[in-house]
Amino acid sequence: MGSLVILDIEERQLDEIQVKALHALANQSWKLIEYGKQKQEFIKVQNMLKRKYVELEKFTSLVSHDIKSPLANIISLTELLKEENQGKLDEETTQYLNYLVESSYSLRNYVDGILSFYRSEHILEKDHENVDLNQLLKGIAKLYDVKEDVIITYPGTTILHHVNKAALTQVFLNLISNGLKYNQKPRRKIEIKYREEEHFYCFEVLDNGEGFPEEEASRIFDLFTTLETTDREGNPGSGIGLATVKKLVDSMGGKVKVRSTPGEGSTFSFTVQRL
Repeated sequence: MGSLVILDIEERQLDEIQVKALHALANQSWKLIEYGKQKQEFIKVQNMLKRKYVELEKFTSLVSHDIKSPLANIISLTELLKEENQGKLDEETTQYLNYLVESSYSLRNYVDGILSFYRSEHILEKDHENVDLNQLLKGIAKLYDVKEDVIITYPGTTILHHVNKAALTQVFLNLISNGLKYNQKPRRKIEIKYREEEHFYCFEVLDNGEGFPEEEASRIFDLFTTLETTDREGNPGSGIGLATVKKLVDSMGGKVKVRSTPGEGSTFSFTVQRL
């Protein structure tokens, strides 16, 4: 493997302490060599996983395109069939066509959710930056409060230092979207709260939606877990959105949890580590 040589101008006898010191130095050198070998193996495995991930991403994109294209055709042709035969189809046939459209939309949303979950890896690679929380939430609110029955309130100007803006935006988008979709109230409300702790930024997203039993809170963030509820359009959930939220929050060094009361609404709380 190699040798460590110590030279002197005359022959000397090493005492016991010096011998032990050389043994300790040799052991330390051996450990460094082993650590170096392990690091090289780790780099090889890491590079292999990166290549596999790229291949998987290409595959999912291809499959999603191949699935969504015929789904779009099914939806458009079914709607056309209903329109051209309006008044000619009996109630049962019309119901079957409606089921076909609803199922197609559900599958499309499911595919979109899977892609969003795996593409979140790219979001985590984004650079950290200083973010004006008020401006970030104002931009998100504009996407949803165009309807008269939607009210979204959020904090004033607050600067968050060195955070992943893309990941934080995706978390808010998912939580706000859920709070509005699964809400049958005539006036849908979302309230966002914020406070700072020594090591974390702390957020709460409150809605006045349908809520769910407390015992469901422990599994609601699991991938593909749904609560057998439907949104305002009658579509079932995919069980991917909240799993993505947890994945992103965990990556930002925080934690996410939820409190909910059936019929009254839910409060999603999450933290982001201050760097």
